[in-house]
Amino acid sequence: MASLWNAKHFPLYSHTMLVMGPEHARTFGDEGWSKPDLVRYLFETIRVPYASLQPSEDNGEGTNLRFAKGAAPAPGEPIPKFPSPEELHVVVAGGTAGRFSMAVPGWLGTRNGSRPITVPIRDIA
Repeated sequence: MASLWNAKHFPLYSHTMLVMGPEHARTFGDEGWSKPDLVRYLFETIRVPYASLQPSEDNGEGTNLRFAKGAAPAPGEPIPKFPSPEELHVVVAGGTAGRFSMAVPGWLGTRNGSRPITVPIRDIA
């Protein structure tokens, strides 16, 4: 999940959805984790030092934080991948083909970007 968009795109400016396969979800559940536990862990853990996010010879991309107004973060300051726990969504979907999960980043986090919307599904049969 640290490399969504690209390895130096910290933080993402959008909602992200983690689609967990049932077997992964069962593994976490068997260990006593809840969805909020997993979201909090991902938000708090997927961070890298600001200095490592600067453009380099190997990777011309870099964090958009370098364009922010005001003081830049300190070189060692850990930058989270996700803007907030509220913008990280976890759902369980899939079958029993194995431990397959995926992360789906949104598109921008502004009013012109994407945002999650849920609607009820009704049985039409």
